[in-house]
Amino acid sequence: MADESRRRDLCKLFNKFKKEELLQGLIEQGLVEEDLLDTDGTKKAFVNRILKKCFDKEVTADHVGLMDLLYHQARPSCKKWNVYKLIGFEPEKELNTSDPCKFKSQLKSCLRLYFKVEIFVHLWKNGLWTRLHICEGSSSSLLSNTVFLIYYPNSEYIFMSTIKAAHKQYIMQTLSTLLHCQTLEEVKLSGRDMFSLNDLVLNKSSQGAFSKYRLNQLDGNPLSRKRKREKDRKMDVMQSQEITSENKEEEQKRQQFTDSAFGSNPQPVLERVEFKMQTRLHSREHFPQLNRPISCNVKFEGPSVIEGIKNLGSQSFVDVPLPSYLANLHSLSKNSFSLIEKKTTEEEDYAADSTQQHQDKH
Repeated sequence: MADESRRRDLCKLFNKFKKEELLQGLIEQGLVEEDLLDTDGTKKAFVNRILKKCFDKEVTADHVGLMDLLYHQARPSCKKWNVYKLIGFEPEKELNTSDPCKFKSQLKSCLRLYFKVEIFVHLWKNGLWTRLHICEGSSSSLLSNTVFLIYYPNSEYIFMSTIKAAHKQYIMQTLSTLLHCQTLEEVKLSGRDMFSLNDLVLNKSSQGAFSKYRLNQLDGNPLSRKRKREKDRKMDVMQSQEITSENKEEEQKRQQFTDSAFGSNPQPVLERVEFKMQTRLHSREHFPQLNRPISCNVKFEGPSVIEGIKNLGSQSFVDVPLPSYLANLHSLSKNSFSLIEKKTTEEEDYAADSTQQHQDKH
């Protein structure tokens, strides 16, 4: 009965993949011999051939866990990922976190004290991709009630999909023990592009204009002679430009700011950035500045908010230079901020005088 349920789960997972993608994944994991199958016919017929030829004897929980992980590795945007920081992290005590088998064994031995759980760990692109299936109720399916964890050994951050409140405390406590830290603290950073989130926290000092050093995009020897053909090609491009700018200085200023703040590489992807603000509106000719700050929320949403903010500056939609909390967004490792206006010296003196007068009256 359990084997039949796992077979149905595996069939559902297989049908999520494209045929060529599924075959390649099975070959890479050593589950299928390279010349054993072809992708002819319908997907249903192809999946049935795989199940019959390669999984006829038994389908295990590890088979289901592996295929589910492979699917989410190819499509990490299926999940919303939250970032947690390891507080009080002691990397010198980390011994077994780079070994998937040992990490799985330790994680399972701790979590099974609280609930029955199936775990599969796969080392991929230097990260431990971990799938937890928490067994609850009468359902025998392994596809429900899952949690995904991604941890890069010796780093201070871990990425997790959404966790039920009933299980969160136990999972956090177990991870704190295994990863040798005091506690896990949720960072104000989340999104669907897991690789961008990883980039934002692990490479936050080498974003923007500094990304060219991390990506090894430095120019060649500046003293070397350039080939004449390259020079001629650049001259041809410059001469073929028929559009003449009416405000070259302003455009150059904007481009210089954009290059220095964001660099020339694509920006890390954040689908949402939110600012909770308590500031006063700037005074205008017909609108004097207010004495009290206004509370409001400003939310940016889109396919890539940081790239969009970069384009706003370069395309003259906003004044440059941008405020530091926008220009440095790629290096702040957050997508939720609180902005509070600083008091000037005069305002502080006024506030102190008002307080003193109030005390004198009483």
